[in-house]
Amino acid sequence: NLYLPLFAAYNGLPTDVKEKMIQKHPELLFPRNYRDLIQQSASHQQIAPEFVFSIIRQESAFNPRARSPVDAFGLMQLLPSLGKELSRNTQVNYSEPEDLFDPEINI
Repeated sequence: NLYLPLFAAYNGLPTDVKEKMIQKHPELLFPRNYRDLIQQSASHQQIAPEFVFSIIRQESAFNPRARSPVDAFGLMQLLPSLGKELSRNTQVNYSEPEDLFDPEINI
């Protein structure tokens, strides 16, 4: 995943360069990967898709294979226990922690 190094490098840039970059290329700092899936899921849950994009950007930098030291998995960094609980209340087919690496299951 190339976003995490990009986000870190961006922080070290001079302010005027940051401003130009955000104006000319906002998609570099605010990616829209998985747009269709996020919009569909957000609509179904009646939440703003921007909320989902912001969680994914912060938690995994859009790396679907992200895994944290506390064993949170995937794009939204879900704990397996939460994934299991949420799957009971939705039509998401979840059976093991590695399923959370699948963006369709994680989102």
